[in-house]
Amino acid sequence: MSPLEADEKLAAALGRMTGMWSHLEYMLTLIFQKATGMEGNVAAGIFDFFRNTHTQRNVLLRTVAISNRFNEWETSLLNKVLKSYVALAEKRNALAHNPFGWKDVNDPESLYLMQKVRTVKAGQDIPYTTRTVTTEEINVLTKEINLCRLQMLAIVMPNHLTLPPELHQPPSN
Repeated sequence: MSPLEADEKLAAALGRMTGMWSHLEYMLTLIFQKATGMEGNVAAGIFDFFRNTHTQRNVLLRTVAISNRFNEWETSLLNKVLKSYVALAEKRNALAHNPFGWKDVNDPESLYLMQKVRTVKAGQDIPYTTRTVTTEEINVLTKEINLCRLQMLAIVMPNHLTLPPELHQPPSN
């Protein structure tokens, strides 16, 4: 039995993390829509072609740089949040796209994540390394993803009622 089948807390944590990531990706599309002024479906259809996180980041930065639809505060926050986005994507992708295992099935503390080795040497058995992972680590990542999502929401919908006060735009002069 796989760890995801045996550990409901682990499965739920991964589900929350991937669900929150979907909301974050939606915010990226809304930022692209705002930057370009395109109708929503058109913007989503085009932005969907940029699947690589680095490409998405570069497309958004370049588009916002030539757009007149963002103020200085929004542009500054976007630069900051896109750096976080790339780092979070690496962590999220490792958890979402690699298999989990146990060193000892009877010991939940022995949970590990298998990660592909970038370079495989001749005669090497399996091109994976392992690292310990916990449900709490996944929960912390989900909170970080949510903060990134909220920062993006602040760019797309300034002063939205669900934003914490620290993400409200300062009054314009």
